[in-house]
Amino acid sequence: MDLSQKLLQLLTTPFAQSKCKWVADSERGEREENQDNYLLLTPEGKGVCLQQQKENDISLSSWSSHSFRLALADGMGGHENGRQIAEELMQKLQQLPPQSEPQQLREKIYNLHQQLWEKYSQTSLKSPGTTLVMADIKNNGNTLIANIGDSRAYLWRDNQWQQLTYDQNLNEYDWRDDELENEDDYQPNHKSHQIAQAMGYGSYGLLPNKYGYRALQLSPKLRLDVAEDLKAGRQHPDIFKLNLQKGDALLLASDGLWSVEKDTKPLDLPNPSQITNKTDLRTFLSKIQDNGGTDNMTAVMLWSKT
Repeated sequence: MDLSQKLLQLLTTPFAQSKCKWVADSERGEREENQDNYLLLTPEGKGVCLQQQKENDISLSSWSSHSFRLALADGMGGHENGRQIAEELMQKLQQLPPQSEPQQLREKIYNLHQQLWEKYSQTSLKSPGTTLVMADIKNNGNTLIANIGDSRAYLWRDNQWQQLTYDQNLNEYDWRDDELENEDDYQPNHKSHQIAQAMGYGSYGLLPNKYGYRALQLSPKLRLDVAEDLKAGRQHPDIFKLNLQKGDALLLASDGLWSVEKDTKPLDLPNPSQITNKTDLRTFLSKIQDNGGTDNMTAVMLWSKT
């Protein structure tokens, strides 16, 4: 390979695995059970997830040689089988090939949701359910992100973290559908807003009827907006593309990382260079608990070093 070819390779594969660091961990916190789960797959088909609340190594011979997958699930707290449904979702994602188009991934997620709903649903507001935030990342940085619930994706770029996803609650969808009387009523980071849908659970008050009215009732269906579904100025799609660059980091986090008790200031997320191994990440999660965090805490991060 001559110099020009090497330069071209560097330019076209900014997220090549040899330049990446990845880390994942989950802590029970003060809960009786860890209902969080995660999945991390590398282009070699190697990875980790939780099984029976313990980290389990994965080796998939059928996995793409050009893609990472990061995924995180948070079983709905207090609902029966929250841990089990989150764990099963991570297992099912191991069998789903890497995705690159929002519409196609939406259909795959609908299908996974239907499978979980048929197995776990009790057709009540206390039915089991789980959040899902996931990212399929090709070696060239092309990334597809999907979000259901209130786990979050964050991007590290230009020496700062920025939130990529928006929690799926009634306030968020009222804003998207232009149903708020006052724009100041939109409070995207207000934790008191309960999530309005989850995998295996369905949605509550999100699906409009033929008259455009969203009835406050449970539906077995999900609502996942892609960019073309949204009105001008309301660009908060639930499934979207992103191009990662050298130096970027992508962090998936359950709400135990960023939600705190009232009047307690959330901890700032650290520079990716400070959490490049499990010990570093576990130390940070312990700080969250010391700061008053009581929930399960899970994080999955992929960082492309410069």
